[in-house]
Amino acid sequence: MRKVSSMVRYGVLFISLALLAAACQAGGEEAGADLPDTDAAAVMEYVNETNPYTEWGTWPNDEWNNFNTNLVSGAPHGNVVRIYVNEIALEAADGFDEELPEGSMIVKENYVGTDPENPGELDAVTIMYKVEGFNAEANDWFWVKAKPDGSQIDAEGAVDGCIGCHSQEGHQDYVLRYGFGSEPAVTSLSETGQ
Repeated sequence: MRKVSSMVRYGVLFISLALLAAACQAGGEEAGADLPDTDAAAVMEYVNETNPYTEWGTWPNDEWNNFNTNLVSGAPHGNVVRIYVNEIALEAADGFDEELPEGSMIVKENYVGTDPENPGELDAVTIMYKVEGFNAEANDWFWVKAKPDGSQIDAEGAVDGCIGCHSQEGHQDYVLRYGFGSEPAVTSLSETGQ
């Protein structure tokens, strides 16, 4: 009987340790472990498979934008977008201090339709990824524009068009639609009256 009791205890201990290890590994991915290199294919694999962006949160709603819905947008992102933000950036948004930290990622889905209620086909994703030392002149943002499955990369790296647009007046660390408590450079609710 003692032999069986010891085996049960060891079995329970082994299972408990395995569950703890799995929980730590999952938590590490959310917090930014195993972040990709500055390579569009690696970034796309990360946001689609390693740490799927569709499971991330989004910016907190403010008086200008409801981030829990599709948003009215425009070129070069499409007329309708949806924004996802990883845990690193979301944690930094509360008590924002001028710049988002290394590892911050923002994914914007770009739709072909014009109606936020019926956005049509998902045409592309555009990604901002903060990588320390990548491009100090533009706050170290690495940019990607690709087909949603990563099969076609349209832009990557220190993309002049992305940097130029996202450096317009009113930006907060190259973020245009979320103002970290201030009015953002780009809004939806005030423009549409929703």
